[in-house]
Amino acid sequence: MNTRPVARVCRRLFASLLAVVVCTVGLAAEQNPPPDSTIPRSSRIRPFQPDRFTKTFQGTREDLKRRALDEAEKFHREDPKLPDALLTAIQREVDRNRTGESLRRATALYCRLDQPDLTRQQVELIRSSNLLVAFTAADVLSSREIHDALGPIVALRDRPEYRAGYAYRHAVVTVVGRFQDGAAVDFLIEEVERNHGQLRFEAGRLLTQLTGGDAGGRPEEWKRWWKDRRSQFDFAQIDKAAVTARLKDPLPWTDVLPVFFGAPVYAQRVVFVIDRSKSMASSVNEVTRLDEAVAELERALQALPADAWFNVLGYNHVVENFQPRLVPATPENKSLALRYAHALYADDRTAIYDALETALLVDDNLEAVYFLSDGEPTAGQVLSPVEIAHQITQMNAPRRTAIYTLGIDATGQYAQLLVELAKSNFGAFIPLR
Repeated sequence: MNTRPVARVCRRLFASLLAVVVCTVGLAAEQNPPPDSTIPRSSRIRPFQPDRFTKTFQGTREDLKRRALDEAEKFHREDPKLPDALLTAIQREVDRNRTGESLRRATALYCRLDQPDLTRQQVELIRSSNLLVAFTAADVLSSREIHDALGPIVALRDRPEYRAGYAYRHAVVTVVGRFQDGAAVDFLIEEVERNHGQLRFEAGRLLTQLTGGDAGGRPEEWKRWWKDRRSQFDFAQIDKAAVTARLKDPLPWTDVLPVFFGAPVYAQRVVFVIDRSKSMASSVNEVTRLDEAVAELERALQALPADAWFNVLGYNHVVENFQPRLVPATPENKSLALRYAHALYADDRTAIYDALETALLVDDNLEAVYFLSDGEPTAGQVLSPVEIAHQITQMNAPRRTAIYTLGIDATGQYAQLLVELAKSNFGAFIPLR
């Protein structure tokens, strides 16, 4: 069955989630904004008017909905009429098949209300046909560790989008990994077995984080290990310092992994991005940085398994693809890609934003980008390091592609850019030299 059209639909749906679908920094950590001191006191203490609030959500003006939600968050969190008004507003938006920011905010605010009598209805939102509502509720309730939410979150695996979209699967695995619960461990072990590539890595990493176990991407080892411990396992006894240290090393894996500059390549849908700006002509022992990069690329490509898909991008002030889309890791495609890489030469400036943007658009279900750079952004659409990190993270939020950044002699703002890109995009920063 050709799943590409379904995958494209799923990606468009995820784009509407506005970087909120279960990112590492979830909505539950979002602090309530302080009251605006410029608002007259009379307007700050105005009683909550539920009819007026819900009527706002009958219309289409996002600015009015945003203003109503601002007032509700700042001044009426404790009002007993707010929960019903929010639920009515959410239902009206869902009935009209809307996916706007106001629906996301209304759902998040409703699910953050810490009232025991609301828990059942909050959990029920995870079952919503509206993906934005379902994932926002899952995000907030998992961050609050609402145990009753785990079952409906696990059931998200049964929806058709789960098979078609990498981002959907990644989001579900990430949210389940927040629960210190035997059922969450069961789910993650199943996902290690069912998946390959980057998602197997994510599930294995979360298992180690939750349990302290060290079976990585080896499902049979996890099954044996967990079977012996499940009935009496105490999550509170995990040595967090030891787990943190363990996660700095590569996860144990079923096969020998490709490696790029020392970084294991778990992904089966991957793009390698090679800096070819003028500074890459710098050499040590007559070996240029670009020569070293191509040699590392050759080792990584040759080790890719036959069922992997890949692409290679070279960039300076312009970005050039080996191919417009991912290609299967056949011997012929590997040879052609290396011929392309050996033809690269070091020249001109560094368009970091453009290279990352191009890489992320190569495939709807891209699992990982390995991004090599040896200098600050000096060309392209965006030059500010802070803005590059912000815009790329926003662009990648609905894709959930892991971005591994490899920085040659990275210091200062340039190093911070690479660190932030990796930290905010499910990857890791690898300093070189």
